[in-house]
Amino acid sequence: MKKIMLLILLQLSVNIIYSQINQWKVSGKIYYNTTHIRDTISSRTMNEVSILYFGAEGSLYRSYEAMQGLAAFQKWRESGYIGPNPGFGRGTRDLYYVNPNKKEVARVRDFFIGGDLLSKANYIMPEPMESFNWNITTQTKKIGDFICQMATGNCRGRLYTVWFCNDIPFSAGPWKLAGLPGLILEAEDSKKQVIFRFNRIEYPITEFIEPVSNAIIVKETDFEKMRQAYYDNPSPSGSSTGVKAIIKNVQGQEVISKRPTINNPIDLISKLPTLIF
Repeated sequence: MKKIMLLILLQLSVNIIYSQINQWKVSGKIYYNTTHIRDTISSRTMNEVSILYFGAEGSLYRSYEAMQGLAAFQKWRESGYIGPNPGFGRGTRDLYYVNPNKKEVARVRDFFIGGDLLSKANYIMPEPMESFNWNITTQTKKIGDFICQMATGNCRGRLYTVWFCNDIPFSAGPWKLAGLPGLILEAEDSKKQVIFRFNRIEYPITEFIEPVSNAIIVKETDFEKMRQAYYDNPSPSGSSTGVKAIIKNVQGQEVISKRPTINNPIDLISKLPTLIF
């Protein structure tokens, strides 16, 4: 009950709803093999394929594996919930919309009450775009069928080396990386803890994206407090009944189960999130 009330109070405290309903045209999409060392002590690493939709109106970056997981969940749901859920927990669920006209990055995060994919609310955290001070070099290399140029610059506490293609004239890239005269095909930070490797590209194409609408605007710190409070009061099967599960070892002592944390987030400025989704 405490967790449910916390969620309700957070939503009632927000009186602004982010509604962006208009479609926008996609000129291409690029897939990256993404690596992120989340924990520098245990070397816990996230590896997944991510996707960037890009066009004149902006870009959308998200996990391709999370998209596949959602599709698998929908299929499982339509089959009558037979067997374990094949889609839950696959891929990173954050979405990043970059709007160069507004000079804004809108991060969309969801939260599943009780771990139930049917009980989901979307939260959006808009922030100003980075003011990149890229150092564009004359060094080039071929990536796929494209000749790319090297640039270096800082983003959210990390120094990145990126390779962009002038022949694909869209100022976009993975995550929050952007601001160059061409599409970023590869990027990595100086410590090789965050890496975006070129996988494949579909360009040119014509598709349309329907941005997330009716997402609740919230500060990232408040969102994390909500998640932390929820997970600090666990219940059996992740339900929100308010009944706490108590696990004991062979000596009869209570074992406190903790969710894995991230001590090395991509964003070193905000240092959030601290909890694995």
